[in-house]
Amino acid sequence: MPRVRPGQVRFHRSGIIAEGAVSPGKGGGGLFFWEKMVYDAGEHREDKGGIAVAGLRREDVLMKLPAALHLTRLGYGYFPGREALRDRRTNILGDSLRAAVSRINGEALREEQAQELMDTLAESLNRPDLGERFYRLIREGWQGRRLIDYGRAENNEFLVIPELSCGQGKSRFRPDLTLMVNGLPLAMIEVKTERQSKGIQAEYDRMRDRFGRPEFRPYLQAAQVLAFSNNREYDGDRLLPTEGACFATIAREDFPLRVFPESYRGTGVQLRETPPETLEALLRDLGLKALPRNREARRSLSPQTLTHRMLTALFAPERFLFLIRCGLRYGQEGAELRKNLLSAEQFFALWQARGKIRRGFRNWRMAAHGASGEAALIASLMEMIQEEMPDSRIYWVAANRRELKQMDVRLREVGLETGRRGRTEAGKPLLMEPAERPKTWLREAEERDFAGRRVFILPSPFPGSERMSRFASGLRGADPGAMIIRYTRAAEPEQGGNYTYLLECADGSLYCGWTNDLGRRISAHNEGRGAKYTRSRRPVRLVYYEEFASKEEAMRREWRMKQLSRGQKQRLIEAWRQPAEEQEGEQES
Repeated sequence: MPRVRPGQVRFHRSGIIAEGAVSPGKGGGGLFFWEKMVYDAGEHREDKGGIAVAGLRREDVLMKLPAALHLTRLGYGYFPGREALRDRRTNILGDSLRAAVSRINGEALREEQAQELMDTLAESLNRPDLGERFYRLIREGWQGRRLIDYGRAENNEFLVIPELSCGQGKSRFRPDLTLMVNGLPLAMIEVKTERQSKGIQAEYDRMRDRFGRPEFRPYLQAAQVLAFSNNREYDGDRLLPTEGACFATIAREDFPLRVFPESYRGTGVQLRETPPETLEALLRDLGLKALPRNREARRSLSPQTLTHRMLTALFAPERFLFLIRCGLRYGQEGAELRKNLLSAEQFFALWQARGKIRRGFRNWRMAAHGASGEAALIASLMEMIQEEMPDSRIYWVAANRRELKQMDVRLREVGLETGRRGRTEAGKPLLMEPAERPKTWLREAEERDFAGRRVFILPSPFPGSERMSRFASGLRGADPGAMIIRYTRAAEPEQGGNYTYLLECADGSLYCGWTNDLGRRISAHNEGRGAKYTRSRRPVRLVYYEEFASKEEAMRREWRMKQLSRGQKQRLIEAWRQPAEEQEGEQES
């Protein structure tokens, strides 16, 4: 195999420009992916895929480089890990933090104050409290100073740093990518190639083992989110937390992994051009002269890979701040302290809820997407409403006294203190049973002088309570300015009903059918065992369904729905997923 001299650059049709590389020779082939070579006395080897490797792993070029580039397109700056001047105890970038705190608060932070802040953060990260004290500091501030500006993402500094060493002495580990906000290391990202089928499981096990070691505790307690991906698209409905893309936060035992949904394709986030100097620094750190240009490399750079969709959805600057502020909660489960992280679906629902609040919607629906983490989602929703609407008063309306007591206990377990009707406490959401006559209730003494806006969260569909239904229908007339959120506990239907449904196929077309087991029927469609129409248009995804008491009703609705035009079906889907204020008002009347 021919050799090149050290420092010599050689081009190959595969698209990689290798410096100090071994030539592919006749058997190289245009589809072979070339990586950086380290010229060392002519030493070389080839892996099973025909890729010559020496000095740089395949995942560096196929996963780490594209992920870092994608983050720069989201607005992150790039900072080489070996150049990071940081506090070795915590990996916090002191100069960045000091500059950010001075900028956000409009007052220069003196050197002795900056050192006191660094010591306070280091002390908080060494506590055996799952990082709760540190989280309070980054969320609420230190000595009246904000460390992060949650209201204006552009007022913060976002950095991505590869291979940032965590630990001191011989005990160290290096996450593939570390995300910094104002010099605070708030996320760690581990990426693997699709060939590494057990890569996510191995990294997850290592992270869990590291958290049990005191020398690594400060670094993992600082990271609010741990993300893993091997870029492998899911196989139909087979969603395993150790393949594809998933994320977690620390816990004393196992870290509950949250699967990132494959169907999530777009977020409306605008991608920027990577600054030339940033691209040059990235390539230089990997020993490359230009971006790879072969088929596999181009695919890995696409913003629509599973890894990049997760990075966009969770770590775009504004979204990352929202996830830190509203997606994490501490609470007690018995005598044990727990840290809760919303699932991806719950996070998206909360993000959409904020958008509806800011657009002035008065009547809308929100889904919990399963019972897991429901109390944390409700608590986060209530706190978000209070922050977005400081003059509001929030009411959770329970169907009966038993449900009211259960919700009170569950909200307190996730760290939210509540009030009860008749014992109004400022700043606390109120739990109540439905009043027989809303107009009369609003005239009571506790409501007479309230000039703010009321927000009612009502479970929907109402669990067989006529009293709840009367209260819901009477709220509109009793308080026209109130915001009514109809909260649905289950995002997906349960087995045992009769359903008429709409699927969106891979080619964008819509398919209508009926079934008595929706989950199993969708799986059959995706496995090619469903209808002939969907067999050649996989994968499909559920976009609409209605539930009926009998098979005959579901079949009649299927026939009627098939007579609708595509535009009429699209309006059904839009009204079902994100009902606008006017549509909700029509349904109530």
